[in-house]
Amino acid sequence: MKRNYIVTAVLVGFIFLGACTKEHKDLPAGFRYEPPPTPEDLEVDGSAETATLTWNYPEESRGPVQFRVYTELEFYGLLYIDTTEDTFYIHSQLIGNNWYCYKVSAVDTVIGLEGWRTDTVCEFVPSASD
Repeated sequence: MKRNYIVTAVLVGFIFLGACTKEHKDLPAGFRYEPPPTPEDLEVDGSAETATLTWNYPEESRGPVQFRVYTELEFYGLLYIDTTEDTFYIHSQLIGNNWYCYKVSAVDTVIGLEGWRTDTVCEFVPSASD
């Protein structure tokens, strides 16, 4: 029973804290963590108070996944925005004439573990009147 408690604590840490940086050498016997692959080629296109994000995801990836979209704000750090099952996301109703920065990660929907986030990609979003 104690072993199950330890594994549960590890899983909860991944779910709430996001991608982990540990190598997991000291996990209980039989527990193997393989995060989903990192989304690739993240691009952001800014237009009229909207940012459109697109990315690729390896075809050979295992299992069902969802993607978590984050924005990085200068004074607040990394903030979770939304989850999508598509390889694109439209972030609308933005304040124009500002830079917006984003990261995306894949989440294994079977066990709820999040993989590594992409590098940050920034784009200037003009106002609707420009």
